[in-house]
Amino acid sequence: MAQREFHYRWEYDLESSPEDLWPLVADTNRFNRDTGVPAVEVDKQPASNGRRLRLFLMGLAVEWVEQP
Repeated sequence: MAQREFHYRWEYDLESSPEDLWPLVADTNRFNRDTGVPAVEVDKQPASNGRRLRLFLMGLAVEWVEQP
């Protein structure tokens, strides 16, 4: 059975410059840790379109491909 894909897009009008904000939004490991997101596992099998990542949330596997 095919799984549905979801795509999201958010836009915000902010007063700070992208250069000032980048260190805050680019550190996804810190964001995940601070918000209680479970550890992310990297699939060791190479993928042609990026790297496959996975985490387990409430007993369910959440998997995605991180594009370069």
